[in-house]
Amino acid sequence: MEQITKLSVHSLKVHPRNLEFFDDIEGDTYEQFKKSILEDGVITPIIVAPDMVVVSGNQRFKACVDLGIELIPAIIREELINEDLKLRQLIGANFGRLNNNPAKMRKAIAEYVGLVGNKGSGTYKQNHQVDGFKMTQKEIADELGISVQELERILSLERKLIPELQQAMDKGFISKTAALGICGKLDTSDQQDLLTELTSLLGDKVTSNPQKDKITVTNSEIQKLTEEVKIEKEKNQKLSETNTKLLSAQSEQYDLINQINDLRLELENKKPTDKPETLQKIKRLEEREVLLKEKIEIIEKDAEKYRQLKDQIETLTVQKDDIGRQISSATSISGLVIKIENFLQTELAPIEYSRALLEMKNNEVVINNVRDIIKCVEQWCYELKKYIPSDNNIYEIIDIKGDR
Repeated sequence: MEQITKLSVHSLKVHPRNLEFFDDIEGDTYEQFKKSILEDGVITPIIVAPDMVVVSGNQRFKACVDLGIELIPAIIREELINEDLKLRQLIGANFGRLNNNPAKMRKAIAEYVGLVGNKGSGTYKQNHQVDGFKMTQKEIADELGISVQELERILSLERKLIPELQQAMDKGFISKTAALGICGKLDTSDQQDLLTELTSLLGDKVTSNPQKDKITVTNSEIQKLTEEVKIEKEKNQKLSETNTKLLSAQSEQYDLINQINDLRLELENKKPTDKPETLQKIKRLEEREVLLKEKIEIIEKDAEKYRQLKDQIETLTVQKDDIGRQISSATSISGLVIKIENFLQTELAPIEYSRALLEMKNNEVVINNVRDIIKCVEQWCYELKKYIPSDNNIYEIIDIKGDR
């Protein structure tokens, strides 16, 4: 049985990386936690390293300090002699005990796997581990209290998903399932392209649903965006490969032409008996050049086809964005009309204030205030009317285009 001793809270230190992986208890939960310690004391001893760094029980230690409790029960682990061992104990002992935010949880697991290594043939192998000791994925998962599948999913999200998409997942904009799908299909550069599309889609949703508290993107929408980014990447890759082939073929053609020209110069100085052999070489090179020209024409056609496809995709994207903006604008204006109409017919209906105005008709201050408000409303209407296109505006635009 491990020896329990009483240590002064003034001699103890919080692990410097504790908040990197775990949140402090806060609010009412922390107040209840302190109350239980005040009434029952610290029931489970904290665990500390020989240098008095707390590796398990940082919340109990913090509560004792806040409550003014001088001594705290503790177990000193003499084997925790280096930083890796202390960090492994910190993560292993505290994982799953607190309501931790998802980003810190993923980071803690990735760090833990890095510390203990992986002796199996699984996907996640590490180059270092504590004192040469390695654990299998199953052993790691069992120690952390999760399944091997969950361990693999968490590591995939932490290592393969860009930080911006991790934040979108943690805030609930996209689901974990969608995020895992992104990890499996797109590399980090393609994820940046997806992020741009996702941001645009979320912006459209916010504009069209201003009253909605939580805006999310469905798994099918994410899948569609992911496929679009993938197709765009493949088209760019095909175009790049085709351009490389074209450059190589053109370079080969250039070399052939130079060889033919060199042989023709040699032919002038050749003896009549040697000329047939040189002419035969020239003929073979010219035949190769003809074949190469045909090859270049095919490659150029392919390159043009991919360029046209790329242009079509870009045009469709612009058209989609234009339509999206038009829909958002129409939705926004419709919402404004309904909101103002409802406001005028209910809270601002003049009949509601007619009696009060009659009673205050001799009060100059009140009447002037009402007049000022009416002027403000009239000014607002005047400003809004300036943005409404008139028939004259339309004819002017047509005339300008016609002059071009």
